[in-house]
Amino acid sequence: MVKRLRVLTLATVVVSLLAGVTVALAQGPDRPGRQGRRGQLSLPGVELRGLELTDALREQVRTLVQQSRESEEAIREQLRNDIRALLTPDQLQAIDERRESREERVQERLERFEERRQERQQSQP
Repeated sequence: MVKRLRVLTLATVVVSLLAGVTVALAQGPDRPGRQGRRGQLSLPGVELRGLELTDALREQVRTLVQQSRESEEAIREQLRNDIRALLTPDQLQAIDERRESREERVQERLERFEERRQERQQSQP
């Protein structure tokens, strides 16, 4: 019983984290790597600033980053499916309800942000 509870708790945490990451990634810009200041390519753990990469090398790096992201997405999807296969229908329903609730909260926050942005624009001369 205790072991099952631990597995359930771990599975719930992992699925929740994966769902959160998925939502965050879905909202992010659709481009490989992150563009730093002045259009510089910035990657976690790799310091490329100041190296004056050629356009060809920069494109190769972007391609590698995109391939890595695609691999990560496939791994996350497989992990999500494997965990969901362990859960009962009630647990799956609870996870789905939490995900929907989280997505609704994110959407509400985005709408409030957009409203405030529009109000600021209207109040500026």
